[in-house]
Amino acid sequence: ATCLTAAQVTGASQVYAGIVNTVTGERYHNGMAPGSEQGGWNFGVVSNTTTNVPFAQIFQTVFGKTWTWDLFDFGNDLTTMDASLGPLVNAMSADLRKFQAAGGKLIHFQGMADGVQPYTMSQKYWDRVEAAMPGEAVKFARMVNAPGMTHCTGGDGPNVFGNDLGHPFAGDPSKDLLSAVEAWVEKGAAPDNLIATKFVGNDVTKAVQMTRPLCAYPKVLKYNGSGDTNVAASFTCAAP
Repeated sequence: ATCLTAAQVTGASQVYAGIVNTVTGERYHNGMAPGSEQGGWNFGVVSNTTTNVPFAQIFQTVFGKTWTWDLFDFGNDLTTMDASLGPLVNAMSADLRKFQAAGGKLIHFQGMADGVQPYTMSQKYWDRVEAAMPGEAVKFARMVNAPGMTHCTGGDGPNVFGNDLGHPFAGDPSKDLLSAVEAWVEKGAAPDNLIATKFVGNDVTKAVQMTRPLCAYPKVLKYNGSGDTNVAASFTCAAP
């Protein structure tokens, strides 16, 4: 009662609930995950009705320069947006056989406190890849979740693993994405034990505050039941 008004609770609940196509009834987009509030809801959630949505120009490309957020219809307008911009910008194909055949290796990472893209949408994509290529994705791709990390970097959780420039782990395939991909391509060493690090104040020049394993979906992070909760060795990646 001292934090949010009833209207704010309703609004937040709608953000968590996600988007349903009002015409087809299909769940178009998963809601933001609890904990993602710190991750920048201002990028994708309107809190001031006197302003337009972030990146309004994307919508105005389709609907005209006078378009404002309150005109959007979560039914037919979704279809119009997909038809207009989808062929140019969407990367939604779950058929990655050509990439696999070319010898490609991929590590897709996702912050679980991302305030722009819910981590469950990345999981949903890899579920589609598995359905399209049963048993094949694990041979050339990983999708890892970073608990507590916001959009691409930052946040309260361990958020340094080669996902951004200026980190001290270059050349270490256990802690650096690029090195992990290189080891996978050049030595056949699949990256099953990537470790993320959080530095005090999110400053890589300061002391290490905590470390965590980054689990390859569909595995999840589980505490071993004993040990320092700030140390990666106290956690295991296991089946849900």
